[in-house]
Amino acid sequence: MAKDRSPDEVAARRAKKEAKKAAKQAAREKAEKEERPGKRKRIELTKGPKPLQDRLNPARKCFDRELKAKWLQMGPEERRAMMAADRQAREAAASKAEAKAAKAMPRLPAELPFEADPRDHFETSPTAYRDIAPLLALVASRLAVKNEELRIYDPYFCSGAASRHLGKLGYSRVLHPCADFYQVLSEKRVPEHDIVVTSPPLSKNASGGPSHLARLLGFLKANRKPYLLLMPERAASSSAYKEGFSKRRTPLLLCPRKRYHFWTPDGARTLKNPNVHREPELGFRSSRFVALWYVKLAPQVGQEELMGLAAAGSLGGIRSSDDRWAGTAACCLCWGREDLPEGRKRFKPLG
Repeated sequence: MAKDRSPDEVAARRAKKEAKKAAKQAAREKAEKEERPGKRKRIELTKGPKPLQDRLNPARKCFDRELKAKWLQMGPEERRAMMAADRQAREAAASKAEAKAAKAMPRLPAELPFEADPRDHFETSPTAYRDIAPLLALVASRLAVKNEELRIYDPYFCSGAASRHLGKLGYSRVLHPCADFYQVLSEKRVPEHDIVVTSPPLSKNASGGPSHLARLLGFLKANRKPYLLLMPERAASSSAYKEGFSKRRTPLLLCPRKRYHFWTPDGARTLKNPNVHREPELGFRSSRFVALWYVKLAPQVGQEELMGLAAAGSLGGIRSSDDRWAGTAACCLCWGREDLPEGRKRFKPLG
């Protein structure tokens, strides 16, 4: 039996629903229109002479009244000559822009000091780093240091994008050397750091030894410092992961509202699709799997406290799985895979 409500109660409920709907729509639009580094640069690179047809069209902003008057006085041969010159000018501008964009794209060093599988040449997207910025700021505050003083260690080198992207977020002390991580470990040359932020290689060990994930988890266990690992969702079901956390608590999972892309540096590997999307300063886009951040900030922040901060809305765009897409949330923090939102495999924003 429906409950009888006063007109004021009905109006209040309707207003609450409309406000919630508007908040979801605003969050969805923000996620869809989120600007990627390199996008503005790409527009500038493709800027060139306006097409002749646009300069002759009164409906266009670039309409040239004087050119239109001359055009009307020209004969067929003069018009054909002007059209040919216009085409050549635009082709030259496009070629110049293409060369400039290729020069700006990240590339691998001429030689890497370690053996690398070309399938591992993927850089983390700027969006993924922006999503963990509140967590990095939280660790910095617990260590009583400024964001720019937080020492972030990424042991797996590709083209150095981690330093560039985190630097733009205000984290300038990124330790991301072009070095063989495992040799650094064996020689006990790991630099002093406050937190590990990395995306480990996914290829198998060519020598048949422990996987990259197993070796990384072994280091993190002995390291006893906070870490943020960007890995496929399926990593949580791997034998290396299960063995690594057989006697200790698994990390929390940070799921983005929109599936992450990854970026391959120019020339890093053979592309199956020659028309794959490309961005200056980022590389060629790829997204082979659903990626999540595996989060463990102890001893600075315990998991219960971190989840509580997310539930309270104290971590910027990060919310808990119970209130995952409230307001303008960009990510939801989950206890495990069973709490992950449905639809995360799609490229459309969730919620």
